[in-house]
Amino acid sequence: MPIQSQGNITRDNVSVDVSAVAYFRVVDAVNSVIAIENVNAATNQVAQTTLREVVGQHTLDEILAETDRINLDIRQILDGSTLDWGVEVTLVELKDVQLPDTMKRAMARQAEAEREKRPRSSTPKASPSQRRRWAMRRTR
Repeated sequence: MPIQSQGNITRDNVSVDVSAVAYFRVVDAVNSVIAIENVNAATNQVAQTTLREVVGQHTLDEILAETDRINLDIRQILDGSTLDWGVEVTLVELKDVQLPDTMKRAMARQAEAEREKRPRSSTPKASPSQRRRWAMRRTR
């Protein structure tokens, strides 16, 4: 079941759109009909609010680096909510994390600055005598 992209605010106040997918199965058909009117719609609603809640508890760096942990957190919360309905959530995966364009540009500028800080070459500079020899080889 796709969990539609949600506009979220992370713990460090970054706006992100996060979409995910959840896989579930009915383990108790009677409860899935009696305990809830529409198990698919209810599961989807709980998944959307859970996604928003869990993403809001993490920083942007955590969302990008620790997706496995976030997937597990969402699955456990969903499973706890839907088990009474006869539904077991087996897997949740974050599909896409969209950053605002301003954040993408800022990250690109930061990466460029980091690259410029690194030394351009790890080889030692040639001595004047080596440069003369190389120049003489090129003219032959």
